Amino acid sequence: MNENKQTNAMEIAEDLLIAATLADGQVVSINVREPGRELPLIAGSLFAEFIRQCPAVCFITDASGQYVYANDAFEEHFAIAANEVLGKTGAQLFGAEHAHQFGTVHKDVLDGNQQQEIVQIKSALHNDLREWLICKFPCLGENQQMLIGVVALDLGKARHGERQLKGQAELLELILNNIGDPVIAVDATGKLLLFNPAAIRLYGMGILGTAQTRATDRFGLFLPDCTTPYPKDELPLARAIRGETVTDLEIFVRTPDMPDGVFLSAKAQAIVDNNGTLKGGAAVFRDITARKRAEEDLQNSVRQLKEARDEAIQASELKSQFVSNISHELRTPMSGVLGMTELLMESKLNPEQQELASYIYESSQSLLFVLNELLDFSRLEAGTLKLDNVKFDPRTIVHEAVDAMKLAAGRKHLHITKVFDDKLPARFSGDGRRIKQVLVHYVQNAVKFTETGTIEVRVAIEKRVEDQAYVRFSVKDSGIGMSEEDLQNVFAPFVQADGSSTRKYGGVGLGLSICKRVVKLMTGTLGVTSKQGEGSEFWFTVPLECIEP
Repeated sequence: MNENKQTNAMEIAEDLLIAATLADGQVVSINVREPGRELPLIAGSLFAEFIRQCPAVCFITDASGQYVYANDAFEEHFAIAANEVLGKTGAQLFGAEHAHQFGTVHKDVLDGNQQQEIVQIKSALHNDLREWLICKFPCLGENQQMLIGVVALDLGKARHGERQLKGQAELLELILNNIGDPVIAVDATGKLLLFNPAAIRLYGMGILGTAQTRATDRFGLFLPDCTTPYPKDELPLARAIRGETVTDLEIFVRTPDMPDGVFLSAKAQAIVDNNGTLKGGAAVFRDITARKRAEEDLQNSVRQLKEARDEAIQASELKSQFVSNISHELRTPMSGVLGMTELLMESKLNPEQQELASYIYESSQSLLFVLNELLDFSRLEAGTLKLDNVKFDPRTIVHEAVDAMKLAAGRKHLHITKVFDDKLPARFSGDGRRIKQVLVHYVQNAVKFTETGTIEVRVAIEKRVEDQAYVRFSVKDSGIGMSEEDLQNVFAPFVQADGSSTRKYGGVGLGLSICKRVVKLMTGTLGVTSKQGEGSEFWFTVPLECIEP
């Protein structure tokens, strides 16, 4: 045992001795009657209770080595009752070797009339080996007989506690040394107390016991913008020693070893003792550089995608504007061609000339129809197509849509029938012109893809809610029909059934796409049912306000 431990043990023994003596240094005793024996014990109920409950082993022997007193700690440590101890010697209790060791010390205490200290004395009782620091001192009992007082401290228990504390400290140090995140602790003045290896690797230095480093122009602690020095009073440890708790605070650190710098997420809190006194602060830092770089890459990608999207939108708008302008420019001369052809057909022409003029007129009508489709599609793409809200008769719209295709149907000898629901109101409020446009597309497709048979145009009320009715318009033909694959893209722009059909029947494939967008603009729905070789049925339903029953 080292000198400090011996001194502490002696101080404890002396304190016990002082507590059990009077001012003149003499031990006072009283007689306590035990069965068959009169034993001297420490006088006074206060001192007697103090020694009895003292956690150190305390006992008294006479000059011959017989025990005359043992406190509760003696019974607890040696697992033997006091009534079994009193009147016996150390040899009887602990063996001859123990008696020889203590006998020599007893003699020295009695002869020298002074206290003695024994270090590393081992005693065995019930196979329990213990190591003690024992202090013996002379004292006088009643009738002035010489007694020996003993205070024994269990070194094994103290050293076990020391080993536990040392083991815990080593474990804590091992954890801190191997943890991947930097851990830093400071005292209440900001002096560094703990700087684990991860923190040393981060900062490139170990500076225990010194003040925190200050940020420089190039190296140090910065805000997440990587350029603005972090305010010293707002650093995690500075806030922690003010009693604040910091969570997920982002810091950018640049050191000579890491000129590119790293991003850290800091957590810090105050260190307080059991009395609530502030002792310092501790902070844990986590490297989030990879996450920040990934976020920056993602932001760059999003920015690039946004720029590409804006460019695509701008290009689409330019395209739509170009198509709209070209359509307008082409419609003007086309209208002149149609007007002049009509005047020519009304003049005196021979049959051959009349037939040629009719071909010119029909071709011009077809070209004008395509131009109108392109114009409508460009408007829908640009979002500039507006709906009208006027009163119209649904029957009149159907008749006009069928009449527009009457000539083409007549050439194929197709019969077009019109069926109206008996509950159909006389007038609605809405954009009748756009409804007619969709119907014309439907009827035109039916005539185009039907060689023989009939075409049915039907108008019915699906449901009615007060003054609003959901009106279903459908066109059913007995034409070539479509496969399941064709049905998937039938309403897509520039799509037709197949290459052979496109070459045979012509068209640019915008009609049904325009129909879909117009119906959607009117908050309606549309669809198609078809089977290859058995015809098709195209329909759309739009909500309309009823004006007349």
